[in-house]
Amino acid sequence: MQVHCSRHRPPPRCLPRWVPARQRGCDVRVWSAATGESLYVLHGHTEFVKACRWSPDGSRLASIGDDQTVRIWAAASGEVETTIRLYTTPTDCCWLPDARTLAVTSRQGLHLFDLTRVPSSI
Repeated sequence: MQVHCSRHRPPPRCLPRWVPARQRGCDVRVWSAATGESLYVLHGHTEFVKACRWSPDGSRLASIGDDQTVRIWAAASGEVETTIRLYTTPTDCCWLPDARTLAVTSRQGLHLFDLTRVPSSI
C-alpha cells in the first residue's frame, strides 16, 4: 500500500490512501495525518483505484479507477457527490484552480468536467 498526497493542499491532517482490489475491494480510505486514525472509507469503485486528488479548496476528493469511473466525494462527509462513467479507463486526474473543473486523462485524450452543474451520475 502507498500513501499518496494530492497536488493541492488537502484538508488539515487528512491523507487519502487507496487499497488494491486483492486486499480490500478498491476502497479509498482517508486517514488523519496527525494520529493515523482512519477518518472514513469511501466505497464505490469496483476495480483498482489509480489516483486520488483533493480539490484546491479541500472540499472534494476525486478518485479514478480501472472500472472506468471518476468519483467525486464530499470531503466533509465522505459521501459520493458524482459518478462519471467513461468509455475508457482514466489514467490520471487533476483539479483546475477554480475547484469546479476536473481534468481527466485517458488513452483517448483529455476530458474536462465542469462539476458545478452535473447530476449525481453521468
